[in-house]
Amino acid sequence: QLGRLDEAAELIGEAVRRNPAYADAHANLGNVLRDRGEFEAAADSLQRALAHEPNAAATQTSLGTLLLDEGRSRHALDEFERALALDPNHAEAHNNRGQRLFRARPARGRPGRI
Repeated sequence: QLGRLDEAAELIGEAVRRNPAYADAHANLGNVLRDRGEFEAAADSLQRALAHEPNAAATQTSLGTLLLDEGRSRHALDEFERALALDPNHAEAHNNRGQRLFRARPARGRPGRI
């Protein structure tokens, strides 16, 4: 949260090494790696998190966000929908899904005023 991504990756990586089954640590590491632009390593960490905790809507949403960042918007939409199947009230998944759908809509004229 402070933007110290290298330090965060090191500390979270240590947590993963100490407890390889700690799903939240894998997910957090994936998010840090995504923020550092290390998309392949981030995807690997997020997949490991989901292997340990397959019903984690937040992790599924993070994977969708990663795919969106990579320009793989169709796959991202699938991940957001999986997250919502796990937790229909997951606000971030709804938001990200909506943004993805909004970006994909055909361009139209400017909407009229109400």
